[in-house]
Amino acid sequence: MSHDHFPALPSELVDWDPQIISLNTNGFSNSHRYILQKLSSTHDVTFVQETRFRAPSLQDKVSYHWQRLTNHDGVVFFEPPLYPLEPTSPATGGLATLLHPHSPLKNAVDIPHDNPILRGRYLQVRCVLGPATIVLHNVYAPISWSERARFFDELPRDFPPHFLHIVGGDFNCTLNKDLDSLNPSAATMAGTDALLTWMRDLSIVDLFRQQNPLRKTFTSPKLINRLDYIFCSSSLARLAHWKAAHLPHIPHADHVACRIIAQRQTTRHGSGSWKAPPWLLRLPRAATIIHGCLDRFLAKSNGFHNVGKAYDILVTDIRQQLKLFHDEQLDKQRLPLKKLALEIAALLQVPNMRQDPVLVDRVRDLQQQIRHLHDQQKKFLQEQAFQLHLYKAERSSRFHFSSPIPTPLRKTVFKELEDANGNLVSDQTGVSNTLVDYYSDLFAAPELRASDDDLSAFLGPLTRDTQLSVQAQQELAAPLLANEFYHAIRHSSSNSAPGPNALPFEVLKLAPHKWSLVLELVFTKQLHANRVHTGSFFADDSQLYAVNEKSLHRQLALVQGFCDKSGFRLNVDKTQVLTYCQASPCLAPLLVATDSPTKALGILVAPHLTPKARFSYVFDKFIARLALWCYKARTLAGKVAILHSICLPVMWYQLSFVPADKACAKLIDNAMLQFLHGEDINPSNNTHGLRLIKKDLVFMSKHTGGLGLHHALKLWQQHNRAVMIRCVKAFAVPSSKSAIPSWITPGYALLEKAFHPWGSPRDLLLAQGTSPFMKQFMKHPGITPMWTSLLSEWFTSRWTMFGFPSNAPSWTVPLWHNAFLPGLENLYDHCSASSQPQARTLASLGLTQVSHFLT
Repeated sequence: MSHDHFPALPSELVDWDPQIISLNTNGFSNSHRYILQKLSSTHDVTFVQETRFRAPSLQDKVSYHWQRLTNHDGVVFFEPPLYPLEPTSPATGGLATLLHPHSPLKNAVDIPHDNPILRGRYLQVRCVLGPATIVLHNVYAPISWSERARFFDELPRDFPPHFLHIVGGDFNCTLNKDLDSLNPSAATMAGTDALLTWMRDLSIVDLFRQQNPLRKTFTSPKLINRLDYIFCSSSLARLAHWKAAHLPHIPHADHVACRIIAQRQTTRHGSGSWKAPPWLLRLPRAATIIHGCLDRFLAKSNGFHNVGKAYDILVTDIRQQLKLFHDEQLDKQRLPLKKLALEIAALLQVPNMRQDPVLVDRVRDLQQQIRHLHDQQKKFLQEQAFQLHLYKAERSSRFHFSSPIPTPLRKTVFKELEDANGNLVSDQTGVSNTLVDYYSDLFAAPELRASDDDLSAFLGPLTRDTQLSVQAQQELAAPLLANEFYHAIRHSSSNSAPGPNALPFEVLKLAPHKWSLVLELVFTKQLHANRVHTGSFFADDSQLYAVNEKSLHRQLALVQGFCDKSGFRLNVDKTQVLTYCQASPCLAPLLVATDSPTKALGILVAPHLTPKARFSYVFDKFIARLALWCYKARTLAGKVAILHSICLPVMWYQLSFVPADKACAKLIDNAMLQFLHGEDINPSNNTHGLRLIKKDLVFMSKHTGGLGLHHALKLWQQHNRAVMIRCVKAFAVPSSKSAIPSWITPGYALLEKAFHPWGSPRDLLLAQGTSPFMKQFMKHPGITPMWTSLLSEWFTSRWTMFGFPSNAPSWTVPLWHNAFLPGLENLYDHCSASSQPQARTLASLGLTQVSHFLT
């Protein structure tokens, strides 16, 4: 058929990804909750036949539930059934057409009719999509074969030629006696001619049969006839992304649902660009294609004016030739099946084929051959799927998950926004302008921004101490050599993520020597011809450390100066200051209060925040995360993978800075066990039903046959110990106080202030943790509970009694009010009362070691 017969479709219709479903419910009251929540909520249009409401109140009930689900934005139209004259008799017929609020079909209105033959069996709804008018027909044909032809003759057909039609319904007849029925009969074929006439008058086609010309599938309750259809205008049927399908096994419905769904090959998400399968790259011709393209590129490399453009053409050419080769291989594999299918189709068109035993035997033989080919293909696909599942299960647990609810039809759009003046806008233009104004305000106007020279002059003094050395600059500017690329290609693992060329490493490994020469040429030209870094980048969330309030004001002024120079805007409203000392009144609005903590790098912080408060915050998040994933992880392996890779890492990162607690750790263990066994997450509840897996097996290592999880207390203490080692190393290893990393300086300042005048925090590491002085020191209000836990862990873990090597000179040991004078440790209990005042006086003068008295 020539495309000249079809008018051009509007862009709104071409861009529409339809989700349409038609279903005979055989009583809508029994299944309306499932259909509304699972089907209608995920489809633009839903056609329902045989609602069979026994009273109008049941129709109002369905309408009420649909309005609640769609926040009163959904639309539903009803064709009432033929109500019974007696209360005990069943109703017959009845139709419902539902439109989702996210559907692009607008201004929907139902067109009533007064035809008694169509009463309770036909519902027409008209709506618009852009400039196009679409008519939605919902049809339920009579079961009685004698009434069917007259019913089809009475269906409306006087529509303007530019109207488009979508028809869904139960027509109670078959269109093709060979493909739509197991046992064709006069009853199932009655009315077919009248129905085909109506379809020709409206220019509508059976989209499923058009896309599946030889497929046998049935929708009737006993699955012996195909009685349910979705038709659409022939101009809509030529849209490539409109696909017809069937949806079986719907609860409380004995018919198979018919669907029209969108399958756009060019807009698939997740799979990325086409990737050559491994079996294709093992064929000799694939290597020939790659070597030929690389040889041509290297032969012409001296004449390239733009190496980057030539390289892009090379990659595109390789991918296109491999894709063409891939299609040829698939056509070869499908050719036997295609020949058999065409031969069967030709035999089915022979008149009186069923009466010829030779033809019948030939069809059966062809069917047997097709089944054999299908079995071979199915076995191959199952083996490939199994190998892929094993490979993916080792790297990711996403194959163990499934979504607990259907995917929403579309993302919820902004219904209203508050503009800069505080007014609510709900129209599309107002929402768009509000968003543009908001994001535009993040940057200064171009005419107000400083030049690159001004910005460099501003940043120069600030980066003077951190600029690259001459040697580092030379190493950074050195060209990348071919042998480096060759080594990287040879040692890359299979199925690795593609590099900047967007080709899999399997393609690179087919010609590593030539690829290394090509990449050396491309990257060397790019490195010397263009600047690698062409812009400045600034974090949207920064943390600054200030030693006092004066330094804080200088830092804020410095950041504001950078924003003025670069064009960024500082969000002053979200600037917060965390301090443990008294601050001036001007900083009061910025201070973090104990009762309203904030987050720094994902950790809850506030002055004097109790460990219990921080644990409660983290644990509540952990429980919420488990409650979400318990619906998605179906297998035990999936649940263990979720704990290992998602839930526990986030929790342990935050709890690493909370002292380990035995009672809290027990709550974590209970939550993990309840999650694994599919129980309600209630950690405080110690009672449970029958569990098929012992607790010891859950917390046993994998190499001994367990699940590989760990008791929370042991792992918590390990994380605390890791933080302790990192903190001690940060301020004990540097030779001077100025060399201490900035991230530990706030904690170092707290220890220094609390330990004054007895020495530095580095001297504190040599203390005896069980001494009365240290026990009293741990109770100092300036020592946070976390520092108390870290110091206690240090005193337990260090390798000597005093924390320093046995050959260290004794005169470097801190005195600390005579508690550790050499030889007087045992006399401390007797003389501490008299010696402490003198020791404090000496400590105030800076005399805290024996060496201080010898110099």
